[in-house]
Amino acid sequence: MKSQIVIFLFLTVGQCFGQINCTILTSQGAKAPIQNDNFFKALSAANACPQNIESVNALLDSLFQNRKFLVANRGRNNPKQGSFSFFESYAGKNRNADADIFLGHFTHLKNVGGKAVIDLDQSMNKGQLIIELIAWDYSKGYYNFYELIGQGAYNQWFYRGDSKDIILDNQNIYLSQPAQFGHRLRCSGCHTSGGPIMKELAYPHNDWWIKARPLVFENAQSEHVLKRLREVDSAENFSIQVQAGMQKLEASSQFQMIKKSLSIPVQLRPLFCDLEINIQSDILPIDNGPIIQIPVASLGGPFTGRTPIAISKGSYQALLQKFGLQFPETRHQDADHAWLTPVKGHSDLLAIASLKAAGLVDDKTILDIYYSAPIGTLMNKDRCQLLKLVPNTRNWRPGFIQNLKTQNSLIAKALYQRMTDPALTPAAYQKAIGDWYVQTSRKLGAGDLEPTFKQLLLNRQSVIESDISKNPKGQILEPGFRVIFPVKRL
Repeated sequence: MKSQIVIFLFLTVGQCFGQINCTILTSQGAKAPIQNDNFFKALSAANACPQNIESVNALLDSLFQNRKFLVANRGRNNPKQGSFSFFESYAGKNRNADADIFLGHFTHLKNVGGKAVIDLDQSMNKGQLIIELIAWDYSKGYYNFYELIGQGAYNQWFYRGDSKDIILDNQNIYLSQPAQFGHRLRCSGCHTSGGPIMKELAYPHNDWWIKARPLVFENAQSEHVLKRLREVDSAENFSIQVQAGMQKLEASSQFQMIKKSLSIPVQLRPLFCDLEINIQSDILPIDNGPIIQIPVASLGGPFTGRTPIAISKGSYQALLQKFGLQFPETRHQDADHAWLTPVKGHSDLLAIASLKAAGLVDDKTILDIYYSAPIGTLMNKDRCQLLKLVPNTRNWRPGFIQNLKTQNSLIAKALYQRMTDPALTPAAYQKAIGDWYVQTSRKLGAGDLEPTFKQLLLNRQSVIESDISKNPKGQILEPGFRVIFPVKRL
């Protein structure tokens, strides 16, 4: 009887933690080198390898402060497939926003007695992604990336690489045709800046669980999911942590050294092109009232800095009908919040601020380049192509201006005039933006909405067609997994 108890206890521990002596492998199958992040340290000190999210929580909860967050992968109003993603953060016990570890895992529908139940998707199917995780490395000064992958009989932890690998993987984006990507790690496809991401970074976090508007479910939930729902935190707090993580990476001297080792055109790329996106929308759900508030960043870019512009919901919904928009898996014409629009990523803006701090650009140059493209365009290919005219020297502006002078394209001529016009000061730009804002508010308020609506649709499509969506290892909008925008009805 005693031997049976011992065997039972051994099997129970094995099911929870998997292999004894936790070994983290590289993508090539070798033992991973020692990393100086809190996750690697905890895993290396563990008596056994955690095989699922619950055993990861058991390992880390005693050491760090855990927060859990939830997003609906197929859209807030389409929960019937049971597809949700939990994201979790771990910070030191005496800290609030400065998380050192971020991880994600997923749900699926499980047949329980003939009934579909939402459960954690933590199976050992060969090749299945169980957990993806990033952790701050205190020696490197940037992030390490890990994955837990199903092997059939057990799950295996892999160290995939770090923020430096991502920067090197993506150094040719927009500078080579056809698009060329490195092959160091899959994470390069989404985490293009090398740090944490959250696409719906700005309130109201359209498809996320927020305290004021929890997500809804069409299916029952397993005890594992219910336990997490009792602990789930509001997405505003995840946004704070993600932004702090992005800022920590951008402020790292070691990470800046990596970026400074790249060519000047690559360093300037976040100004000419868009490497990451965020998503903004009307703050209130579409069912609340007759007015829609359009975020100005979707109309004029990140440097407009004005309050939202009000339009008639009826006029907006008429355009949804006219252009035949509908979510592909439901009858809904639009997302939970109206005017869901991609905008320039927060990490790009942090990178531009670093370029200014390093003396590579000033306010006039930033505004000259950004507004050389038609206002309101995202992923503007013509402006991005001008990056190839940038000389690979720190004092790049004189040579760039001369190169612009030799070009026949309209955008090159426009930028040449801007950069050589001393009257176009930052103050002059702000006055022009103010005038544009007044005129645009009047036009949209009067119901002249269709040209602006068309630009919204073009901006959505531009993300899908851009180089950042061509990486075979992963794409920023996660097609097939995330359903974010309505599309034209088939």
